[in-house]
Amino acid sequence: MAKISKSKSALSEQEILEEIKRLSESAKEISGKQSSLFEGVNLGDEDLDTGFDLATLNDTANPDESHRLYYTMMMALRNNLPQGKKNEKLRRYVYDEKSLFLNRGKDKDDKGIRGSDERQAYISNFLKVAFDIVYKWVSHGADPFDIFMEFRKLNEKMGYRKQESGDLNNFDDTIISLLKTPTVQKDD
Repeated sequence: MAKISKSKSALSEQEILEEIKRLSESAKEISGKQSSLFEGVNLGDEDLDTGFDLATLNDTANPDESHRLYYTMMMALRNNLPQGKKNEKLRRYVYDEKSLFLNRGKDKDDKGIRGSDERQAYISNFLKVAFDIVYKWVSHGADPFDIFMEFRKLNEKMGYRKQESGDLNNFDDTIISLLKTPTVQKDD
């Protein structure tokens, strides 16, 4: 391997191009390519996914829209769920069910830490879906049990929450007893 004695700044453009060409040819000679890996195998195009939607790439991050959807949805929930200390447990059940969906099934650990941020959920698959659920809930009277059950059914459908046989009835009884409060109570 010949060393070039001139400094990089003193090399002419022609010398740089020659050096790059030499390095490129040298790399071809020692390439670790495995050319016969699929020898004799028809790779066809039947496995190619030609239905890729480029809109998926646009859904990876849009902080402004995510912020608008998430905080508008949260404001609607805060304004329409029963207020006050005595309704805190009810609100927590609803928020936890919504959070489970937005975090794609990531639940809290034993310490109560989720380790995931629902505000960064994908827009079309999660934030818009949750926003639409809340919007419809508000327009249909905003009964707290309804919003809880909408998110719960969605979580079960997505496989985020397994349907529990006996425990669900006890859980439903608990929620129903909590819901015997008026629909909206504002603290003065």
